[in-house]
Amino acid sequence: MPKAKVARKSTAIDMTAMCDVAFLLLTFFILTTKFKPKEPVVIDIPTSHGKQIKDKDIVLISMAPDGRTFWDIDNPKIRRSTLEQMGERYSITFSTDEFNKFANAGAIGVPMKDLKAWLAMNPESRFAPGVLKGIPKDTTLVGNELGDWLICSKKAYKAELNKNAIIAVKGDKTTDYPSVKAVIKTFELKNILRFNFVTSLEGKEETAAK
Repeated sequence: MPKAKVARKSTAIDMTAMCDVAFLLLTFFILTTKFKPKEPVVIDIPTSHGKQIKDKDIVLISMAPDGRTFWDIDNPKIRRSTLEQMGERYSITFSTDEFNKFANAGAIGVPMKDLKAWLAMNPESRFAPGVLKGIPKDTTLVGNELGDWLICSKKAYKAELNKNAIIAVKGDKTTDYPSVKAVIKTFELKNILRFNFVTSLEGKEETAAK
């Protein structure tokens, strides 16, 4: 007697669970993604054959073509600690809201006397023409604020992460020599003998040469 043939049926896969997982992952990445703050100025960095360094956890000193100088760190915890020390040095008290704004404000390019007013601005207005005057670095004056930002940054790295800060200078290739010299002179005055210049290699990402 012949065997009864069982009719073959197509396999159905329920994709509902997979779609739910995909949407959950998408929502997670959207909520946790940290967007890069707006750059204060466009800097056309020079090229070199230097060795590449990591682009995280560095103290970045940027220099615009007109010589204005900016300070930046991507670690919010280090930024808060640095601002606390700068507030103590300049007898300025910052509120919790101002600390939170500073932690995600990106590059700082205003004198300390203008910092509170700058943080109170709308994020878009902070980068309007004429607002970012640059951090004072005139080594002939009594107060060299750039040097203070550097010293407080180094102390913050030691206190919070127990590590030495990596300092890098990102300058435009058209920045005038006296401005670059003033930054290097500031390093000398603060006994900072090791730092890096941010450059680029042909066909590669940004790098840095010691």
